[in-house]
Amino acid sequence: KQGLVNQFNAQSAQVILESMKELARTVEAKIGWSSIVFLPDDLTSCGKYNITPVDSLDPWKIKLALVDLDHALQKSGQRIGSLLIVGGDKVVPFHRLPNPTDDTDADVPSDSPYGALDTNYFVSDWAVGRLPGEEGGDSGLLISEIRGCIQYHKDEAEAHTLVSDLLRLIFFWDRTWVKNFSNVGYSASVWRRSSLAVFR
Repeated sequence: KQGLVNQFNAQSAQVILESMKELARTVEAKIGWSSIVFLPDDLTSCGKYNITPVDSLDPWKIKLALVDLDHALQKSGQRIGSLLIVGGDKVVPFHRLPNPTDDTDADVPSDSPYGALDTNYFVSDWAVGRLPGEEGGDSGLLISEIRGCIQYHKDEAEAHTLVSDLLRLIFFWDRTWVKNFSNVGYSASVWRRSSLAVFR
């Protein structure tokens, strides 16, 4: 929350938070889905789960707050399934990981540790995505990204009819029995060797 206020301003931060809550409600409306807006530095948000709010924008403290959230959710039979980080490095800082390649980058900005329950960030416990917005104080792009996600989930919910679900089932059947699934990796050429090692 403080990162949003710092980068934008209190009024823009409130608009972003309201958009995040609308996104959570939209996802909640889907059958079998649940969603929460979790602010690791907000007393009200953390208090619902008996978590001590973080006192600074420290990536490791935020990661530990997510671990605490997962443990709190587990008590009610839930877990974190995926995480969407809203905001760039100034809002929720990247972890600075050691650079495994011989190039000029001192470290690698990464969100991988936010998806792991322990220190082994190479193996994620849940998927992590980020809506970065832009560098400056204009919140327009970030709000537009959130609204795009809301619209996507609304469109997807409207597309679920009996016929479309049947077609999806047939398509899935065809893919699993006729074709072999394959994995795809995408990286910059400078990362080719390390990416191949991770992908293997």
